[in-house]
Amino acid sequence: MRSLAVHDPKPAGPMKIMAFARIFSGRHAVRMLPSKNASPPRLFKRVADLPRCPAGKAGMALRLLAVLALVLCAVIPAHAEDLPFKPGESLLYSARWLFFDAGMVEASVPDSVDVDGRQYLRFTLHTWTTNVIAKIFTMNDHFESLWDPADRLPARMKAVIRESTTTKDKLLEFDHARGVGRVTLNDKPPEEFPLNPEAQDFFSASYLVRATRLKPKQKLEVPVFEDNKNYHADIYVIKRERIRVLDGECDTVMLIARLKFEGAFTGSSLMYIWLTDDKYQVPVRIKLNMAFGDIDVNLVKAEGAPLTIIPIKKNDVVAGK
Repeated sequence: MRSLAVHDPKPAGPMKIMAFARIFSGRHAVRMLPSKNASPPRLFKRVADLPRCPAGKAGMALRLLAVLALVLCAVIPAHAEDLPFKPGESLLYSARWLFFDAGMVEASVPDSVDVDGRQYLRFTLHTWTTNVIAKIFTMNDHFESLWDPADRLPARMKAVIRESTTTKDKLLEFDHARGVGRVTLNDKPPEEFPLNPEAQDFFSASYLVRATRLKPKQKLEVPVFEDNKNYHADIYVIKRERIRVLDGECDTVMLIARLKFEGAFTGSSLMYIWLTDDKYQVPVRIKLNMAFGDIDVNLVKAEGAPLTIIPIKKNDVVAGK
C-alpha cells in the first residue's frame, strides 16, 4: 500500500492511534497519524541564526527554491488518468532577489514515455539565472524524472548541472524492490546507497504530494532521496489566503516547508509556499528568507494547469491592494 504520513492536528482518541483514512480506492491511501505538536517550526530569531550563503550564490538559492517549492500540492486519485497534472502542463516562474530579477524556474510534464512496455510520466525542471545575477553567478540546470503513475514511484532522475562553480552530470536509478539507489556521477562507476521505502527524488516528490488534499493545521512528511542520503520533507499547512497572482487574485493555501538537504545550504531550510485552493493546487508563489536577502518567486505563465483568477476591482487598484 502506497502511503504518505499525514499528521492529524486533532487530539487522538484510543481508537485513533493508528487510524487509516482511505481517500481513494485500490492500494493507495493517506495515513492519518496523531500529532502532539503540529505547529509550524519557530522562525529564526536573528540573522545570525539563518543559513549562511555567499551573495554570489544567490543562484543556488534559486535551485533550492525549485527543490522545495515543487514539493507540494493536491489529491492522489485511484487511476493515472485522474491525476491533477497531465502531459502538457507547464509552469513558468520569475524569481527576484532584493530589487533584482534573479532568474527563472520552469516545471513541466511534457509527455509520457514507454520504457520496457511500461508507461512513465516525464517531469522536467529547468532553472537559470538572469540579468545582474547571471553576471555574478551563472546557472543553467536541467532535471528530468521518470515517474510511474501506477505505483507513484520514480524510476530514475537525471541532472545536468551547469553553474559558475560546478559542472556535473548525474543519473539516479531507483531499485525499490532491493531498497537501493544507484548513482552515476559524470564518468565514474555507479555507486549504490540504501534507499528508504517509498522514497522519491526531490522533483517527483512534488507531484506525489500534489496529490494529497491539504487543510490548515495539517502536517505531512515526505521521504526524499537526495545527495546520496535519505531525508524527509516536513510540510505544515498554515492558512487560506487570497493573494495577487498574474493580473488578478487567487484563493490559496499557505504552507511552510522544511527540507533537510546538504549542498547549497546546511541544516534545515524554511520556505513559504502558496498553492491554489482547488484540486490542482498549483504553486503560485514561493518566498525564501535568506541572510543575504529575501528571494520571491512568482508564477508568470501557466499552460495545461487551470487557474481561477479573480479580477481585481478598480477601487482595489486605486487603493493599492
